[in-house]
Amino acid sequence: MMRLTKLAFALVLTCANFSASADDSCEKKSITRDDYLACTNEDTKRILNDAEKLYENIRGKLKGKSLKELDRNHELWDEKSQSDCKIFGMAFNDWTDNYMPDTDFQVAACLEDAAKQRLEFYEWLSCPGDMESSEHPECSVLKRILGKG
Repeated sequence: MMRLTKLAFALVLTCANFSASADDSCEKKSITRDDYLACTNEDTKRILNDAEKLYENIRGKLKGKSLKELDRNHELWDEKSQSDCKIFGMAFNDWTDNYMPDTDFQVAACLEDAAKQRLEFYEWLSCPGDMESSEHPECSVLKRILGKG
């Protein structure tokens, strides 16, 4: 239970950290609202690409029940992110069909945050030895696959 608590706490902290740095970067690079939205979407794609690399690396080491559970979880990440952010957009529009101009930005930010959480989740799964001993995953797998660590 303690591992799970640490993992959840680390996910929340990292998500807040990522959010601030990505938003600053896009704000500095963007001239228009469309530029900012495109930048956020590109950041999300990059983050999801890194998460996918880690997932594939983990997947290559598993068999049987563990592989089946990992694959099931991977599908749930996709479904949950899309569903959560769709509902987030609906709430932003006061649960009406009246589209508000900033809805795209809210949904894009939601998807980016979900991608960051997903990446950190796979970072922890890639570094199980760090779960009890580190505030953030730092194993050599991250350096080898993502060039960081």
